Amino acid sequence: MHGAGQGRRGCRGILMADALIGLAIASVLLLGVGLLIVQQSRAERKLAEVRREMRVLETSLLELQATGKRSDGVEVQELLDKSPTGQTWMRVTKKGTSGQVRSLVGLVPVRFAKAPATGATDGGAGHE
Repeated sequence: MHGAGQGRRGCRGILMADALIGLAIASVLLLGVGLLIVQQSRAERKLAEVRREMRVLETSLLELQATGKRSDGVEVQELLDKSPTGQTWMRVTKKGTSGQVRSLVGLVPVRFAKAPATGATDGGAGHE
């Protein structure tokens, strides 16, 4: 009889060890999922910031193309690339809140190109 009681205690010990190992695995998985959620949240905020900054640049370039008005806080630079007659390539640049410089290049009517030429060249319209 003594042997049967020892077997039950041994099984209880194994079950307890299994439960603790399962709990440890679940804790590690929850920690991993939590870290992924934090990283995704950071990435979403950064992407939203980039989109906001690019919208400002797009609006600035559109205003420059339509009216020649230059937006505050946006640097405008004429590029010396070959362009269609009556148009010139212009780069609008703005430093973002994260400190990163973003720019957008587009064609602007020559009558609105009042910025001094800098000698910079770019292969065409696009953004960096």
